[in-house]
Amino acid sequence: MSHDWPGNVRELRNVAERFALGLPAFKQAGTVSENQSLGFAEAVEAFERSLLSEALQRSGGNLSQASQELGMAKTTLFDKVKKYGL
Repeated sequence: MSHDWPGNVRELRNVAERFALGLPAFKQAGTVSENQSLGFAEAVEAFERSLLSEALQRSGGNLSQASQELGMAKTTLFDKVKKYGL
């Protein structure tokens, strides 16, 4: 994976986290890049997906622990994990 990371520590960290979770390093074709402007709904979904993904990583994939951290019902978290394919 050859990619320049000049001053982009957040992107490097995200790619490293995705690698550790066994996920593709970069977004799949057809997804919105961070450089494109998003509509409100799309921006909210991107934020929510990122928030859920980070909570799941911190909890080691434990839905109960992640739901407590996020302050949401486990069933709601499960539905959102399914919605975003996490």
